[in-house]
Amino acid sequence: MNVTKIGFALAALLSASGAWAHGFVSEPASRGYLCTDAQGNQNKECGAVQYEPQSVEGGDGFPAYQTQSAGGSIVYAPKDGEIAGAGLATMSPLNAQSDSRWQKLAMSAGKHNFTWTFRAPHRTKDWRYYMTKPDWNPNKPLTRASFDTTPFCVIDGKNEIPPLGKGQPQECNVPEREGYQVILATWDVGDTDATFYNVIDVDFGGHNHPGDDDHEDNVTPPDDGNDGGGDNVTPPDDDNNNGDDNVTPPDNDNEVTPPTPGDYPAWKLGHKYQGGEVVRSRDGNLYQCKSAHGANGWCGLSQAYEPGTGWAWAQAWDRK
Repeated sequence: MNVTKIGFALAALLSASGAWAHGFVSEPASRGYLCTDAQGNQNKECGAVQYEPQSVEGGDGFPAYQTQSAGGSIVYAPKDGEIAGAGLATMSPLNAQSDSRWQKLAMSAGKHNFTWTFRAPHRTKDWRYYMTKPDWNPNKPLTRASFDTTPFCVIDGKNEIPPLGKGQPQECNVPEREGYQVILATWDVGDTDATFYNVIDVDFGGHNHPGDDDHEDNVTPPDDGNDGGGDNVTPPDDDNNNGDDNVTPPDNDNEVTPPTPGDYPAWKLGHKYQGGEVVRSRDGNLYQCKSAHGANGWCGLSQAYEPGTGWAWAQAWDRK
């Protein structure tokens, strides 16, 4: 009986955290949903998404690289090349990209309905829909430069909770394109720093015409080191493979250098972290347990909260 009570308590804790707020685009079927048994496994070798199409969840802010939450913490949106998998290691097979890798659905310009299915609904800021540019290259990883970063459709969530199961169809006016294109659909949860990312592979007929493969549109811009907008740019790869590629550069204004990862212990599953504790994650970065979540024991509760890699890590940790 005690085990049952503990189970219900844990479920209530996770539900209150928003960790079970899940959903996916079911019509037209997203890349991840086409991996599932329900869709006849039309996409193959997809990894975890075939069991969890509702869990492709990353940080808010796209198309920015990072934003500041209402609580003051820094939130990181998926990096270029990791957009389809929302930056999650468990969803990384979705990031594979070529003109023949994924099943495509017929699409045409004009009015179309998009429908989300909610496994655990949550308050919603909005849903946004983006389309790849006419000259995107389908044989290169998806980046911000692959997309027209002005959404072709925005649906106001009104901070309301959508119904469990299949939601109301959302009518959008799809722009004209030719050939293979990718639609990026995002669901911005209203009271967490999380957004769900779903890509939909569509075919307008004909052929798209990729631009010059050598242009730099698809390269993440380097940090220029000034305070005039570099904050939202992923720092350049210094090619030394020492694990610090994803560390935010120090603020040159106050000459404060962040501590090295080796000065802190590695994250440990099941450890009861206190608010403010700092750990070193598998991705080589440092994360600080949020005060409220440390008090509630979330920071070490499960692999979902593993800093930097768990699908719900941003709800328990701040990246330093």
